[in-house]
Amino acid sequence: MTHIVSESQVKSARVSNSVKMAVLVRALRNAFGMSQEYLAKLAGSSRPTINRIETMDKRSPRANTLEDLLRVFQAMGVEVTIFDEEVNIRFTKNAMIAAGNTMGLNAVLEHNEKEEQLQERMARMVREYQNEMDAMRQAEQSATPEAEKD
Repeated sequence: MTHIVSESQVKSARVSNSVKMAVLVRALRNAFGMSQEYLAKLAGSSRPTINRIETMDKRSPRANTLEDLLRVFQAMGVEVTIFDEEVNIRFTKNAMIAAGNTMGLNAVLEHNEKEEQLQERMARMVREYQNEMDAMRQAEQSATPEAEKD
């Protein structure tokens, strides 16, 4: 279902803390290539708790859970400042490198996956070509003896 929101509604609406935390946690977790399970382990929490935060479940997470999550990202070199209308995220050089490496690794994995798919497709084409050639040879061989008999 699509909701149309006017510009004045957007300007007057305050972003709730649950929305801020959902966007923040998911964005940082994805930037560092972490699963919900791994982030939960680092924060001393559970995967369902991380999922509830990211999906803005009606049950509010405990404040110390959110603080633990922010500490995990802070230890990775991310500085987060939460204001009423915005969230500022600053990456240290090492954090940018780590996130960049994750993105690069994902790109390499995607490339390798595409390369494997291409190789499989090419191998299938070669097999089909060989099968067609074999069928043509068999057709020629079966046609030749009949032609010689006439």
